[in-house]
Amino acid sequence: MNWEGLVLVIIGVIYLSYSILYRNKVTIYNRKENMIVIKKESFLRLQLYFSIINSAYLIILGLIVTFCNIDTMYVLLLILIFHSINSLLKVISKRKGFIK
Repeated sequence: MNWEGLVLVIIGVIYLSYSILYRNKVTIYNRKENMIVIKKESFLRLQLYFSIINSAYLIILGLIVTFCNIDTMYVLLLILIFHSINSLLKVISKRKGFIK
């Protein structure tokens, strides 16, 4: 059993809980950016969808890492993909006119 995968699963579950509990608030990594939310309800809904995708991504890949004993280098790559998905949220929100 690989402890890195177990940590990813735990983080995924915690992040899913956080996303659902605070679905009506702009998340921390988006608050740090200088952006103006124009369509708050639409942006928060899109943010929730991306958070659920990120959580599922972390949980599924955490299970794969745990049971397939994937190398630690791949775990670091998974974290970069996680942040890329968050960056994609900003790009899509700007295109749809939810933020400025």
